[in-house]
Amino acid sequence: MSRDNTIALRERSMRELDEGLLEELLSQPDGLALSLYLTLRGPGSKADRIEFKNMLTRAYEDARQLGLRRPEADELTGLVDQLYNAARSTSSETTLCVFRDHSRADVLRLGRAVEPLSVVGDRFHLTPLLIDRSRRPFYVLCLSRKSVRLLRSEPDEMVSVSVPDMPTSLDDFLALSDREPQLQSHSASRAGGSVVPAYHGSGSVADQRSRDEARFISAVAKAVDRALQPTSAPLILAAVEEEAAEFRNRAAHRFVVDTGIVGNADRLSPAQLREAAGPILIELDTQMGRVELDRFAELQSADRAVSGPLDVYNATTRGLVETIIVARGRRAWASPDGFGAYGPPHDTPVAGDVDLIAHAVRLAAKSGATIVDIVDGDVPDGTAAILRYAPTA
Repeated sequence: MSRDNTIALRERSMRELDEGLLEELLSQPDGLALSLYLTLRGPGSKADRIEFKNMLTRAYEDARQLGLRRPEADELTGLVDQLYNAARSTSSETTLCVFRDHSRADVLRLGRAVEPLSVVGDRFHLTPLLIDRSRRPFYVLCLSRKSVRLLRSEPDEMVSVSVPDMPTSLDDFLALSDREPQLQSHSASRAGGSVVPAYHGSGSVADQRSRDEARFISAVAKAVDRALQPTSAPLILAAVEEEAAEFRNRAAHRFVVDTGIVGNADRLSPAQLREAAGPILIELDTQMGRVELDRFAELQSADRAVSGPLDVYNATTRGLVETIIVARGRRAWASPDGFGAYGPPHDTPVAGDVDLIAHAVRLAAKSGATIVDIVDGDVPDGTAAILRYAPTA
């Protein structure tokens, strides 16, 4: 490893992690590399600093164990310390991702929380990034009397979705709809541009307001149902509890998530909504993992499922993997056998070893496979895969 510390550093937001940069990271040449993920608790947090120092110490020890000389290990970890200090002072996102090898150093910001992770290996450890990129799209509906918005997740951002016939506010709905026949109203005044109806007839103003709000939310639900009808994408509600409950009662979309972003979301930006959805997405990932494990068990008898780091890695090299399921944080080291393959995996790495699980995830991502990570202990042999078809002998 070169001891030149004048590497051109690049700090990019996760929103700028395009396919070109991801391909660069995936195509990193062989050689020891450090990957570090740390979710920040807040600006200037002492706990963050202590956690980072501990992770960097473990990374240094791992680098030495993998055969790096002391000066080279110092260089590998020393610049990362500088990157962390520079990035955390300006970071407004949740998680810092640092990648460092002999030729490059990148800092990315990931808009969701992940478990602290420090990995020294033969290539960058990109599993958390790849899982984030392969996650299926989701929607967020911001619902209040004053504003209604539907947003869809893209790999790097949340984008607004135009929904035909969806009311954009309660005032908008009332202005375009007819009153119930037993109660007529007329616009008595305007307050801040809003229509304030004057009521005559049976029923109280509070009762009519409640009926209006129920009709309004029903109209929103019908419009959203029509817009999402072709999809099975999860829908996360951002609303106060009463309005969220009313929407759930009236919506036909089968994938409205039970847990929502609680509170008025009128002033939340798309980036803030994506960050607020982070814990909910982790819960959804866990649910998805259970579904995929059930599929794995069902398909074993049809020879469309394999488990274990070596068998899963071999399946990915053949392009057979439809879904790869990895135990969160699990590693599986293996040594080249000299004939283009790898020997049995083991827990403690030695110089020249590769992480079979990380390699399998890389190959699966390149072939368009779905990547799922769930709690260790639930995954057979630490890694499992559902195949596109049963392989021939």
